[in-house]
Amino acid sequence: MVTIWEILDRVEEGPACKETDFDLNIFSATVNRLVSEHNLKCTPEEPIPNDNTLADEVFEAGLELALEVGMLCTSTSRRIIFEEAEIKEMLKRLPGEVVMGEEKDTRVMRWRAISDSLPPLMQTGGLGQPTSEDIFLEEAVAFAQDPLTDYFNQGSLTTVYGRPIKAGAPLEVEAGKYEIALVHEALRRVGRPGLSILGTETSVTCLAEIAASSTEGGLRRTDSHLVAIASDLKTDYQVLSKVVHLVGYDALICGLYTAIMGGYAGGPEGVAIARVAGSILGQLVHRHSFAITGTPYNMRYVDIVPEISQLRKMLWAHSIAMQALSRNSKLLIGGTAGGAAGPCTEMLFWEIVPVTLMHTVSGCAFIESCFAAFNKYQDHPGVLEARFTAELAHAISKAQITRENANDLVNSILNEKFSIYDGKAAPEGKAFKECFDIRTIKPNDEYYNLYKSVKMQAEDTLGISI
Repeated sequence: MVTIWEILDRVEEGPACKETDFDLNIFSATVNRLVSEHNLKCTPEEPIPNDNTLADEVFEAGLELALEVGMLCTSTSRRIIFEEAEIKEMLKRLPGEVVMGEEKDTRVMRWRAISDSLPPLMQTGGLGQPTSEDIFLEEAVAFAQDPLTDYFNQGSLTTVYGRPIKAGAPLEVEAGKYEIALVHEALRRVGRPGLSILGTETSVTCLAEIAASSTEGGLRRTDSHLVAIASDLKTDYQVLSKVVHLVGYDALICGLYTAIMGGYAGGPEGVAIARVAGSILGQLVHRHSFAITGTPYNMRYVDIVPEISQLRKMLWAHSIAMQALSRNSKLLIGGTAGGAAGPCTEMLFWEIVPVTLMHTVSGCAFIESCFAAFNKYQDHPGVLEARFTAELAHAISKAQITRENANDLVNSILNEKFSIYDGKAAPEGKAFKECFDIRTIKPNDEYYNLYKSVKMQAEDTLGISI
């Protein structure tokens, strides 16, 4: 296995490369060539492909992309390159599971096969959404009290003691520590002190992350730390500093890599193989214990609802990449459930259904939820939407819905439920204080009744008990 010190050597001594050359002449050009060589073609009418040969071909193309391109360190303008034997040794040694949390809150994340009866673990919380200091604790309690939450990922503080947080400033050190202290208090209040935490979210540079894991009462070895790969296939000194610190005490590391449709990866075929390559390189360079691949949004999805044809392509890209990784490796990869709409809207609940179907059937080891309105609005966490995601994923796994059946269901939902939203601006939804009683941390009648209504409709549509 390549050591972290060898990685740092390659950061300083690898092939020199300017970032613009990497983006256009190396990454993008190689993706385009591999898509052509492997004859990959998206089938939008089949958003959840049922083709093992295609999945294996996507994996091989992704493996070749990782070998040929490597990862660029933008701090040194050097490429981190690996030999085929090094990658294959890493893949061979993967344990296929990771233990997180403590005592009664211990969870084991395991590799999942396609249409596995084992449900994916559920990561719920604010997922980095900008969160006001005065309600951060209450929002954390709202998510953590749900027994279907397997591990917890909080929102991102917008201030500390009323003061704004700036990148690299001394207050960022306190921000990381304060965030985790508030989460520990939330877990204590709901009687789940051992629940694993993913942090820190109030981490602009490496300062907050290191501070929060070097302090009593901070992140523990059974918690995990978010270490992202910048699009596309890039790292830097800040990220690598986190990795060196975390590897030093055998911490759990959660990766993040999202290839965006319409970016340098191109269309859905390029996004699929880039996601495979990113998953492999994240394990090698950033030492990921498990990793989020997100959802392959296109460049416009954060502002308006895409056309249904675009949604099908996005689902296809993520599904076939996940299937490729599930069939050909023991990498622990998960996805994000969310949507363009905000909380307490019927639209967000229905956006979650096809995405959760796709994640669960395609072999995701875990799902994070809920990414309401893509975190566009402050203090708009999707609490009941996250619970809905968990219930849905458990029901789909128990029923062992096949890819073919899931594909029919997704197409039906897209055609019947999304036509009224097609290409329109998504609703903002409601803020936390408009959905919950702040004193009791209970949802109000409007929010709860909407959740129950959509849940019953989803049961009828999917033909399963949720």
